[in-house]
Amino acid sequence: MTNLTSRFIQGDEGAFDEIYERLSPRLKVTAYRFCRNAETAMDVVQDVFAKLAAMDIQSRIEHFGGEHANIEGWLMVGVKHRAMDIVKIEANRRKKGQDVLYTFEDKTNSLSEEHITHERFSQMCEKLQPRQREVMTLHIQGFRNEEIAVRLNLTYNTVKNIIYEARLRLRELWLRYMV
Repeated sequence: MTNLTSRFIQGDEGAFDEIYERLSPRLKVTAYRFCRNAETAMDVVQDVFAKLAAMDIQSRIEHFGGEHANIEGWLMVGVKHRAMDIVKIEANRRKKGQDVLYTFEDKTNSLSEEHITHERFSQMCEKLQPRQREVMTLHIQGFRNEEIAVRLNLTYNTVKNIIYEARLRLRELWLRYMV
């Protein structure tokens, strides 16, 4: 591995490919332990290797040029941190979506009542303006305002305003039709 690392530091693309072939299966297993999804684990490993490939030669020397440098350890830590970030983001998205729906739910006693409540909430969302509906759909799915802004090519403040206006409209509809 030391020879491969020194070839990689010097910019040998074949060395990078060989490092990927050797280490990616083990790194995928590590990523899978955290995210419990094979496709996401593959994405995590590819993200970390993309970061490694994007390093300039000076950064490669700084990270892996010393006698105690360990490219495998660096990759393993990178995969672990990236996988944990993805798990946290997904958990926050789920929680945010549940929080938004909970705001409008009645206290239901059965699954059928809960299903009807969700169905009525969906019908109310259809009464929003198209842009509001698009932003709120992403918001309910748990995307952060910054992510929504990038995805829809809007400013952050525009997204905040759209969410604010849509919530006001939904509350108004909820009080009118559900209470």
